[in-house]
Amino acid sequence: MTRIWFVLFAITAISTAMNGIFRGLAECVYPAAFLSFFLMLFCVLAFGSISQADSIDGLQNLQEPRWESMIHGAWLYVNDKREWMKQLLAVSSGVGLVFGALTGFSVCLMVRNQPASWISFLLGILLTLSLARAYFEYWDKQDETSMDTTKEALESQT
Repeated sequence: MTRIWFVLFAITAISTAMNGIFRGLAECVYPAAFLSFFLMLFCVLAFGSISQADSIDGLQNLQEPRWESMIHGAWLYVNDKREWMKQLLAVSSGVGLVFGALTGFSVCLMVRNQPASWISFLLGILLTLSLARAYFEYWDKQDETSMDTTKEALESQT
């Protein structure tokens, strides 16, 4: 399943590049805006959650905080990393697509005085969502592998 998402991401990235080459670089505004906002928000939220989790002692003993709480991401990181990654990618993708669409539209109007094509818009959305899903599949697979290795190491010590 992981390879399917990586292949979809690669095909979409190549299609975006070809669209930019044949129709002009302005066609790459939407994909660039979507990916920029997605990656920026993903990095900021992940760094915030991980740094909070490292600095707050006893976080795993707390009851689950409400989702709008400042420490909800850190609590999820400590207690359920799979759910943490799901929520992190969902929020980053959603907000990235909204702000990417607004930014892309305004940049296209300023540069070309007309909006970019729907192909560019749809390729940007598909590129962002396929990257998010491919990263989740890859991360989930690596997390399961590291958990299995940790369990084997603990069993060998006893």
